[in-house]
Amino acid sequence: SNVISGNAADGVAIISVNPGVNGNGNIVQGNFIGTEPGTVYNAEGNGGDGVSIETTGEGSGGINNVIGDAPSASVTGAGNVIGFNGRNGVVVFSDIGADNTGNAILGNSIFENKLLGIDLGNDGVTPNGSHAGQSGPNDWQATPIITSAVVNNNVDGASVVIAATLDSLPNTTYRIDFLQDVAADASTSREYLNFLYMKTVTTDATGNASFFANFFTHGSGVFTATATDPTGNTSEFSLPAQPPVVNPLV
Repeated sequence: SNVISGNAADGVAIISVNPGVNGNGNIVQGNFIGTEPGTVYNAEGNGGDGVSIETTGEGSGGINNVIGDAPSASVTGAGNVIGFNGRNGVVVFSDIGADNTGNAILGNSIFENKLLGIDLGNDGVTPNGSHAGQSGPNDWQATPIITSAVVNNNVDGASVVIAATLDSLPNTTYRIDFLQDVAADASTSREYLNFLYMKTVTTDATGNASFFANFFTHGSGVFTATATDPTGNTSEFSLPAQPPVVNPLV
């Protein structure tokens, strides 16, 4: 519950500068980064990124850091609130070609940052397949693709059924996190306020998985997802899905 806000540069910077000074194995959980504390997140953004995991100079590192949940579990209170920062919410990159892998970014609320919610490579949205076969930040983990989402309002509240696919490594089990916001970001930032639901899916021998998720929501809005592999490599946010609403309550 640290408040890391209003700084001129990054809120949290995990930096590998040279061999022997490696930004590995750090845990950042339950903090307010760029906001004031509480349930109404007033803006108090940092001038740079909310959280930056970077390798520079002669460094080697940026490996196996946890921003929010640990990869194998969803822990109450582990997620960070990361908002209103002057660059990305969370960025993973190297300016010298280091891989910077195994960085789990899970269970957080990431919103209203100037650039992306999650940026692998510090270069904007990374399309799936654009770095096929290449090493790089979080192994360029592919995002899920949401193919449909339907919200159903009933007397017990609102629920959503999401259909999605993932094209990644074969015969591998991934953690899929679903998030929601009240409206799609008008830019390409792909940022979403509420972490809602986590499930695991396993790809087939060709690296493909098709799956459904059914969970309670905060009502109508847009949905996105991230994928995280067994070694903690989390993707950027997927393209948003704006679902139709079935049986809207008046």
